[in-house]
Amino acid sequence: FTFLIVRRLFRKSSLALIAMLLLAISPWHVFFGRMSHETNFVTLLITGGIFFLLRGRTCKPCLLMSLFWFGAAIYTYHSARVFVPLFFLLTAVLLRFDIKKNLGLVIFAALLFGLLTLPLMGEFQSASGWARVNEVSIWSDPGLIPQVNEGRGKILDIGLPPLLGRVFINKVTVLVWKFTFNLVSHLSPGFLLLNGDQNGVYNTPNNGVLLWVEPLLLVMGVYVLWRQNRKLGIWMEWDRPYYSIT
Repeated sequence: FTFLIVRRLFRKSSLALIAMLLLAISPWHVFFGRMSHETNFVTLLITGGIFFLLRGRTCKPCLLMSLFWFGAAIYTYHSARVFVPLFFLLTAVLLRFDIKKNLGLVIFAALLFGLLTLPLMGEFQSASGWARVNEVSIWSDPGLIPQVNEGRGKILDIGLPPLLGRVFINKVTVLVWKFTFNLVSHLSPGFLLLNGDQNGVYNTPNNGVLLWVEPLLLVMGVYVLWRQNRKLGIWMEWDRPYYSIT
């Protein structure tokens, strides 16, 4: 699907072949593929959904086909239960004018997707169904309150009024700081090119998650998409903030 998506976006088979080659030898792809992790499977399903969604603008049945791929992704990996709904929401915002022109089809697609995910509704309403999401999300960090208290204590230690501490150091400001820190760390050379994830279980030794040439190609690709269609550029790169909530 990487080949098909790139060829559809840039209309060049040569670029699509290069993208497919880089994916095949990318450190994170090789590592997760060798350990048969669910990440690779859910990536396949989501990229399949994206491809059929892209084709859905000219091929109406493809829009319905994309729902099956996204629906299967939700059953595959916990992160997809957050990613897919947010992805649909962003798509609806960016393509709201196209949605108005095909409102009947969109409503039918939404109902069909609801039916596909209906067996999961009970799990969505239970604590166990969101256990993994709550475990890794920044708002569920057990150290959040201690960090707030520690920060307010430092404000008092330097002689500033307690009100100042409550205004500038609270749950909201700490979460914003964590979100910003995660966003920057995900784009840092250390994570992308040198050391990879701090959890050594999820990266190849002495390597980042990308090849050295890939960040440059990524920037070039986003720039070209932005020049061609700004909505499409935002649509393809929105996951950076998404991954910063964990």
